[in-house]
Amino acid sequence: MRTTKAILSASALLLLVQTSMTPQAQAQVLTGDTRLACEAMLCLAAGSNAPSECSAALAKYAALQAKTALQTAVNQKNFLKLCPKQ
Repeated sequence: MRTTKAILSASALLLLVQTSMTPQAQAQVLTGDTRLACEAMLCLAAGSNAPSECSAALAKYAALQAKTALQTAVNQKNFLKLCPKQ
């Protein structure tokens, strides 16, 4: 429950910041797989308490299945690496 509140608070803060940014700053907002990777990291941290807003990011993460469990893990790890560290 605590993690869900943290994710929802972070999402609300992100929305507030994004709407108050200049057009130049808005161009730096994450989109596509990069955004989904960052969202997936937050949602995975929430575990079974992940809110419904996590569905797209977690679906993308889960869809990275391969022939072997090892390759699936590699695919998922590489996907999460798309999220910038800064």
